[in-house]
Amino acid sequence: MTAETKTAKKVQTAKEVQSEVNPVHFVILVTLETDNDGDQYTVPRNIPNPLHRGDTVSYESADGQVTVEFDKDKDGSDHTSPYVGATGDLQTVEGGVVLNVVNKGTYFGKCSILRTILVSAGSIQTGLPENGVLVPVKVRTGWKEKDSLKQHISKQDNSQEVEFESGGNHIVRP
Repeated sequence: MTAETKTAKKVQTAKEVQSEVNPVHFVILVTLETDNDGDQYTVPRNIPNPLHRGDTVSYESADGQVTVEFDKDKDGSDHTSPYVGATGDLQTVEGGVVLNVVNKGTYFGKCSILRTILVSAGSIQTGLPENGVLVPVKVRTGWKEKDSLKQHISKQDNSQEVEFESGGNHIVRP
């Protein structure tokens, strides 16, 4: 068994123990979408509306490591996130962690995904492709303003515009 396999098993065991101690009420899935220009952006698929204090949440993505950055409460409080850590409000949270919903309010969460892709070594250094040599590169794909998210989709000769929300309001009630 390789060191990577051992580490992966330890991480999985730690997650299983954590979920037994602190069950997850909601897993928010974050996916990658592609706009008409071929640019990718993130979409949280299932933000519960509303969340309640005491709920537990985790962010997950099959596409890579999720990060969510929150804007200040739209309802006027001084909180910057529905979640609280040892040093106060967690304005930025990472995926795969069970978070306790604490603060009441409305928070807009902007998701991003960090993923590893393979690119030609030559294109990184010189801008020119180099045959046969691929290197892993970490790429962060983020959110987009709603106005820039229209996709043109054709279905059975009918054209329609479809909008995907790239971030999402997290509304927390008592």
